[in-house]
Amino acid sequence: MDLIQPTGDTITVDVDEVSYHIHENLLRKDMNFLCIFETHGFSVDEEPDVFDAFVQWLYARHLIKELSIEVALKLWTFGDRISCRKLQNCVMDYIQDYYLFSRERMGVAEVKYVFRRGPALKSENILQIFCVAQLHYQATQEMEYASVRDMLLEVPAVVGSYLKFECHNLSDIVDYNPHYRGPREGRWCTFHIHDQDNPIKTAQ
Repeated sequence: MDLIQPTGDTITVDVDEVSYHIHENLLRKDMNFLCIFETHGFSVDEEPDVFDAFVQWLYARHLIKELSIEVALKLWTFGDRISCRKLQNCVMDYIQDYYLFSRERMGVAEVKYVFRRGPALKSENILQIFCVAQLHYQATQEMEYASVRDMLLEVPAVVGSYLKFECHNLSDIVDYNPHYRGPREGRWCTFHIHDQDNPIKTAQ
C-alpha cells in the first residue's frame, strides 16, 4: 500500500489497486497515521479487508460491516501501530461481542496471531490479556479444559501469561471476565485503553 502526495484536503491511499480518497484531517485526528509516515517513512502494509474496515470506521466511528475475527484482531493491531486508541476500543467491543454472542470459542489460529504480534504491541499487551482471559473463561466456565490445554501446548508463548493470569487476577473475577465492560466502582475496565486524564472519554 502506497501513500500518494495529498491533493487538496484529501490523501489518496492505494491498496491492491483500490484507491481510497481520505480527508487529511481525519487521518490527523486521534491517531499518528500521517505523523508516523511522514516522520519515519513508515510503510503501511495492511490487508485490503483490514484497511477497508479502518476507512469505514474513520468516517462512521463505528464498524459498519460484520468482520471475521481474524480481520478484527488485525484491525486492533493496526490501531496499535498508528496509536489510535479509539479504534482499538471500538474493535475490542466487537471482539468481546463476537465471543459472547456468536458462541464461537477462541481457537489456536487467533492465539498464535495475538502472541506472535504481542512483542510489537505498545498498548500494555491488552490484546494478550484479553486472549488469556478468554482462554481461562473457556476452560473454567465452558468446561473446555482439553481444548485449552491443547492450545497451551501448541502455543508455548501463552503459557507464562496464562499462569500469571491465574495467580494474579482470580481475586477480581468480574474485572477479568472477558465479556465484562467497566468501569466498576470508579476503576477502569480491563480490556480498553484509557487516558489517565479522562479515562472514560478515551475508552469510548
